Amino acid sequence: MDASTHMVQTPGIGSGGAVGTGLEKCLRRILGSAMALTGAAQGEIRYQDAGQGASGSVSAGADGGHMAGVRPQDGPMLDIPLAAGGDALGSLHLAKRAGAAPFGSADEEIAVELAAVAGVAVESARLQGQVVARERWIDVTSQLTASLMAAAPSANPFTVIADHVAAATKASCAAALIGADSDEPFPASLHDGSPSMQRIGGPLLAKVAKGLPRSAARLDEELLGATTLPAGPALMAELSARHGTLGVFVVVRDPGAPQFSALDQEMLQRFASHAALVIEHLLAQQTLQVRAVHEDRRRIARNLHDLVIQHLFGVGLGLQALSARIQPVNAAAEVASYVDQIDGTIRDIRRSIFALNQPIDDGIGLRSRILNVVTATPFSFEPRVYFDGPVDSAIPDRIHHDILASLGEMLSNAIRHARACSVDVTVSVDLNARRVVLRVRDDGVGWAGPLVAGSGTGNLADRARRLNGTCHVSLAEGGGTQMEWSVPLQGSDASAIDGDPVSGG
Repeated sequence: MDASTHMVQTPGIGSGGAVGTGLEKCLRRILGSAMALTGAAQGEIRYQDAGQGASGSVSAGADGGHMAGVRPQDGPMLDIPLAAGGDALGSLHLAKRAGAAPFGSADEEIAVELAAVAGVAVESARLQGQVVARERWIDVTSQLTASLMAAAPSANPFTVIADHVAAATKASCAAALIGADSDEPFPASLHDGSPSMQRIGGPLLAKVAKGLPRSAARLDEELLGATTLPAGPALMAELSARHGTLGVFVVVRDPGAPQFSALDQEMLQRFASHAALVIEHLLAQQTLQVRAVHEDRRRIARNLHDLVIQHLFGVGLGLQALSARIQPVNAAAEVASYVDQIDGTIRDIRRSIFALNQPIDDGIGLRSRILNVVTATPFSFEPRVYFDGPVDSAIPDRIHHDILASLGEMLSNAIRHARACSVDVTVSVDLNARRVVLRVRDDGVGWAGPLVAGSGTGNLADRARRLNGTCHVSLAEGGGTQMEWSVPLQGSDASAIDGDPVSGG
């Protein structure tokens, strides 16, 4: 017998990939014993994982021991199956007995017994791999809970989940896919760091929800549409919560990589169920926190309205009555100016009350985006920004981009041409006229020329006309330039609480 026994291929058996040098050495010894006891000059043990289909072999003898080209007419052969627990795990092949003598019944009995031992060895390695894999999944699941609970409130939980799943399955990519019409507050995330949203239409969600096969040798590109996942072996698991399906978790390996095992599929679904419960818990906590903040805002708004405004309103009425009895004209005018200041303060407080009573939105409102545009403009001074009316709630989303783009152009004009030392930005919402007005005033050299097509100011006018609005440039009172851009609200259903501050409570 040729002593040059060697491994042909040894991929991982079982989900844990636990086949190592221990199984290889064991199978080599079994094969060597079988060849020695039966007198075979060539032998091979082929094995596979019944749950996964991954295969490998050890061989020895002439021509390196490979049995692929050996045919029955080449001489006596023995083919004995490897089995354990009713699962077919491979086979033992013996051939080319010395002198071309046939294998006898005693030889076959020896081969059967050694094949049984080999089957037990392969099954043991498979079970050991499953134990290791289950322990890994248990660790990942416990780590997931801790990671999600410790994450910042603004953190995306799907990112944390994707990282843990990719590590557990040794996948190249893990993604949470959310339906395109989902109102799920967290964007879907890829483990590979891609910032793209993995929002898809109904086919994948529907297929998983119907219980169709959740593993595939190759990810179906037609099923996923425009997603950026690799088209390799894939697993899919439904993220099911009490109130419905949050989405689908997809784990993908690179094309040509080993397929996922049945254990991987089972453990991924368990993991996804656990993750969905944790996400649901986080959402419930978030809802409670939002309600608590909103209730606190309502309390502050009530106190402002019932106490502060009424007190200021009374002071304003008293000063108005006092001014009528003051003889010196200058003194009466000074008192009247104080009344005007109180009026302005009451208006500011009422706007604050209105803002406090608005629903809490985790997204960035138009006010914040306007302030971001102003802050990002490279002035050598700090512009003053004023808001009048319900800017965040009354202005429809579809004109936000136009407002921000127009504001950027107006501020850019103040930098390039005005040589200004101060800039005032006013964004006002007139609910009676149902218009939003954007006004930028500077103290620069002053300019009131025509709005030239193709220029920045011409673009302002074009954008306003497209929205059935207007754009004007004029000399500001006291010097400088004033640009006013105004468009209709286009059917917003917002309401305000502004009014005459000293005409009622």
